[in-house]
Formats: sequence, structure tokens, C-alpha cells
Amino acid sequence: MEIRKRVERLAAISVLPVLVVAAVDSVAVIATEETCAGKPEGAECWKPLSDQPDCHVWDDYLVTAQTVTWSGGCVNGQARGQGTLTWSRGDGGSNTQTGRLQDGQRQGHWDLREADGGVGEGPYVDGKQHGHWVLREADGDMCEGPYVDGKRRGHWVVRDTSGGVAEGPYVDDKKHGRWVVRLANGIVAEGSYVDNKRQGHWVLRAAGRNVAEGPYVDDKQHGHWVVRIANGNVLEGPFVEDKRHGRWITRSHEGSESWSIDERGELKERSN
Repeated sequence: MEIRKRVERLAAISVLPVLVVAAVDSVAVIATEETCAGKPEGAECWKPLSDQPDCHVWDDYLVTAQTVTWSGGCVNGQARGQGTLTWSRGDGGSNTQTGRLQDGQRQGHWDLREADGGVGEGPYVDGKQHGHWVLREADGDMCEGPYVDGKRRGHWVVRDTSGGVAEGPYVDDKKHGRWVVRLANGIVAEGSYVDNKRQGHWVLRAAGRNVAEGPYVDDKQHGHWVVRIANGNVLEGPFVEDKRHGRWITRSHEGSESWSIDERGELKERSN
């Protein structure tokens, strides 16, 4: 009898963890303050599915006018498994994302399709794009490179349908560092970006061996530029916010020299 009681006590103890886990599993894990209700545009939050209001998916950038549905399953208030998320806007447009959700967050390889025909594919980790992605626009332009924690970071390559190629680094979703741009017509431009704007010294080379070089400030030509023509002629002078402004000098390959005053883009010739 004593042995049987001990066995019964052991059996009861062994069942306790199962009962505790079952009780915990049956409770929704998403707190009200973690949902998207009342959150501003761009917030990270748990968004309820429009077709299953008690089920949520992690939204890493809230668009308040957008709703979402999920074709897969839901466990304890979180979308799970393989399926398709459909994000819809008030104007009737919708984007789809197909892949696997784990505890409401995108994990592994996903395929994205935009309403305008653009597509993208690459990996998610814990609800954020992380790893090598390829993005293609509806017009055929494409770009590829790494995401880190949901932001472009590292070396990216951009190709357009005309044959142009641009490549260089991103830091926190902005071009930052030395970029090289090669256009289909043979023009090559290279220089530095800082926070998505051209800054500092840039060099532009045309297919006919013409070369222009000088500084950019906040994405505009600003400062002293020199233009060397393939026939040996040289032009130099200042730019102010993308317009020639001030004294420009033209030196011919034969040694003659002329200059002009350029005010707010209006050229006024002067002789020596």
C-alpha cells in the first residue's frame, strides 16, 4: 500500500509541470500596450489581423491606414506557420508577403510582392530583414545587398534597365562612403556620400575622355570645379548650389585664355 501511495505521489508530481505549461500556453502573451492601438506612424508593435482580431503579427513599421490578413494558423494570439500576409491600404492597393511566421514574427526566406509589380526576396530574423536581399522594380531596375536588423548596411549594387550600374556602401539605410556610378552612355562618376548626400570631392569622366572634378556640398555642386576637355581645353570656376556663379576661365590647348562672369546660371562673356 505504501509503495502504491509513493507511486501515486510521484505520478502527481510528474504531471504538475505539464499542467503548469498548459496553463501558461493557454494565456495570450501580447499585452495591450504592446499592440499598435494608439501608436504613431512608423512604430514597431503587434498588429491585429483584420480577419482574426484576436491574432497578431509583428509590424516593424506601422502604417496606420493599413490592414493585414494572414492565410496561416494562429496560436495563443500570434500568427504562426507557413502562409501569406496581405497588407491592404484604403486606396485598394495591397502587397503580399509569403513565408514562415514564428511566434508572430517573420523568420527565414520570404517573397515580397508590391502592388505596383515590384518584388523582393531574402531572409528575415526575428521579424527584421537580415541577410542578402534582391529587390526588383516593376520597370526592371534592381538592387541587391545586405540588410542588418532591418536596415541596409554594407555593399549594395544597383542596376537599371539601360545598363547603368551604381555600387557602394550603405550605413543604417543611407548611402555613406565611396560610390561609383557607371552609366550606359559611358559616363563614370565617383565620390563620397554622407547620410545619403554627395559630399566632398567627386570626379566625372565622359566616354570621350572629358573629365570634370570638384566638390559637392549637400548633394549640390558647390565650390571650385575644373573641366578638362578631350581636345586639351580647360574650363574652371566656381559653382554655387549647382549653378555656375562667378568668374570662369577657359584655356585653350593652344595657350589662349578667355573668361566670363556667370551669375545665377546666366553666362556673360568677357574678353581679355
